[in-house]
Amino acid sequence: LTAKEAWSEVTIVSFLKAPLSARNQPAAFHLVCALVLVVPFVLRVRRQPPEWIVLVVLGVVPSFALGMEGLGRYAVTAVPTAFAAAELLTIRRLWPGVVFAAASGIALCGFAYLMVTRTWLP
Repeated sequence: LTAKEAWSEVTIVSFLKAPLSARNQPAAFHLVCALVLVVPFVLRVRRQPPEWIVLVVLGVVPSFALGMEGLGRYAVTAVPTAFAAAELLTIRRLWPGVVFAAASGIALCGFAYLMVTRTWLP
């Protein structure tokens, strides 16, 4: 619980106080990444195995209180969220999958740009 004290972290409370501040921009990016994975999981939460729900909650929720800088990474490591997103995309028509893949590619390019120009590290 104290490992992140040496880092300049942004909690959900400080983020909500000033979401557009320059200090909170990396946290906003991580929040968007997490939402892209967690929203499809939540939309199908009744169909998810209970173990997956525990894994997602334990993997993602603590970041809101301890620091959101790694939230995107933590959401990705909560593997069931990616499975839920894939399942949600496979039951739809082709175009949502194409849009999702294109948005993912654009987001990765944007993230690479931010890492190089602003030294954002995940």
